[in-house]
Amino acid sequence: MRLRQKQKPTLKTSTSIYLRYAAIGMATAVVIFIVVFIYNSFVNVDATRAEGDFGGGVKGPGYALTFDGVDDYVALDDSFEKAGQFAQITIEAWVNTTAKGGNNVNDEGAIIDFDGNEYFSLYIDKKKGRVSFRTTDESETVNDLEAKDKVNDGEWHHIAAVYDGKDKVIYIDGKESASVKNAHSGQNLGTGKSRFGFIGEGSKADSYNGSRKSYYFEGSLDDVRLWHIARSLSEIRSTLTEKLSGNETGLLYYFNFDEGVDGITSDKTRGVTGTLSADLSAGWMASGVYMGDQSSYAYDADEYTYSIPGKGAVTVTITDGKPQGIHIYYVGAAPNDITLPDGIESLEGYYWGVYVMGNTKYTLTYDYSDYEGAIDTAVLVLAERPNSGAKWAHGNPQKGSKKLVIPNQTGTEYILGSGEETVMPIELLSFEAVVEGSDVIIDWTTTSELNNDFFTIERSRDGKEYQIVGTVDGAGNSDESLSYSFTDRNPMAGKSYYRLKQTDFDGKFEYFAPALVSYTTTTTEELMLSVYPNPSFNQTITVTVEGMASGQDARVVMMDLQGNAVFRQDIQDEGMGAVAVRIDPSNMSAGNYLVMVSTPENKYTKQVILRK
Repeated sequence: MRLRQKQKPTLKTSTSIYLRYAAIGMATAVVIFIVVFIYNSFVNVDATRAEGDFGGGVKGPGYALTFDGVDDYVALDDSFEKAGQFAQITIEAWVNTTAKGGNNVNDEGAIIDFDGNEYFSLYIDKKKGRVSFRTTDESETVNDLEAKDKVNDGEWHHIAAVYDGKDKVIYIDGKESASVKNAHSGQNLGTGKSRFGFIGEGSKADSYNGSRKSYYFEGSLDDVRLWHIARSLSEIRSTLTEKLSGNETGLLYYFNFDEGVDGITSDKTRGVTGTLSADLSAGWMASGVYMGDQSSYAYDADEYTYSIPGKGAVTVTITDGKPQGIHIYYVGAAPNDITLPDGIESLEGYYWGVYVMGNTKYTLTYDYSDYEGAIDTAVLVLAERPNSGAKWAHGNPQKGSKKLVIPNQTGTEYILGSGEETVMPIELLSFEAVVEGSDVIIDWTTTSELNNDFFTIERSRDGKEYQIVGTVDGAGNSDESLSYSFTDRNPMAGKSYYRLKQTDFDGKFEYFAPALVSYTTTTTEELMLSVYPNPSFNQTITVTVEGMASGQDARVVMMDLQGNAVFRQDIQDEGMGAVAVRIDPSNMSAGNYLVMVSTPENKYTKQVILRK
């Protein structure tokens, strides 16, 4: 049994970043140390360094470059000058832009360019907000492939463009966005004219930092990679959120922009230098890219776990929406920013990150069963931040059964910290909720209890707003293992959370980490799907779904006859008996489409005709 009063946490080793005031006699020295430390760590140390000095080595994604879209660029001191220079090629980059076009003479914003009319160019069409991949072969045939997905939403996106000697593909965030078969009739790329390259600008240069096209990129770029091989989708995904060494097979350039200062950047593979234009030398910034030393991933999964021996395990459980992909990455070094959030006395020397593609929310669970770090597990907490360019904040995790749980997440980084010990009068060994037939059974076990009045079982649809479903009396005082159970005979359809609240005789209480269940109703599902107007003469299309069970989830997708989705929305019945979805067809082409409603049990389709 732990004591209720606050106690100082115990460090088992010295690997954590640990700040604590010393005795009164040392107060002055401590104040001076902290002032100097903060100045050196978090204040710009020269005019061109990005905010947040990464002192002693680059952590996580390091730095990125921000381009103004007017005259910023990086000139690469390398050229191509051989006809058929590339039998295959893969280009990758992390991109963050809000460019809408219309403000520049040319609305192409080059990511990396060796003259798309002579070799290749990966660029953003600013008006459309879409990525394009332009290539030219040895017979001077030009092919321009445009992605279907927009990326000008102010979020970081991973772009990959591949030519495998026959076909071209563009991937956005690890998913295929566009492709073309037999793009160059099997020919290699490159006309043989000499062309030097640029990042953030279009090239027509036959000399270093020579003629340009005014194809200025607007936004931020990081981790630009050029390969002279065709990488498969699985290979792209495997390093999407993972740093490279620079020695990977087939890697030609690797610009990770981790210099963070002055006007030169260097490729980490062959040492090719890039000279920043005059104004761009002030464009260094702490990168917000999702990047670690090692990572793991799953696509089209609702739950995924990544564990590292001695470091614990991170589980991402999707609670809202349908994810396109889940990446979990690990950074084996202290973060760039070690400012301590309120309520946290130290931070661990490594951290985790989560990148979930798609409009989703998830619950983050950190299992510290095999944690071998520096902080006493009795006071473990989690801090969080949106990305490596932000400050840490207390995550206020729910704790139980050697787990820390934070619901309603959308994508962030997490670090273990040493919090204040505020201990309630029970030791919870386990808590679980499982579906049995038409019921949900909630079981939990305590190893000791002190002044324990009763337990409250609460249920939630979203992991945020909870309602009481029942109570169970506590044992008062006990030093023995005790097991409890409660049955919910009217569970919610679909996914829901159950959590335990313990209340003392004096009215004080504590919440424990929730358990997630997925309950499928046993009644036969019969939905009615209607689409109006049909045909639509560019009018708003209303899709109505009737017959869903209260709380039931479904997805509405409108697609062309080739299977390309032009609209997607997740819905949930809230007890009204019908759900209506409105689709704006103004940006769609005329033709025949299918509207499909998918539930865990069935799929329902209707054809709709769109006329312009």
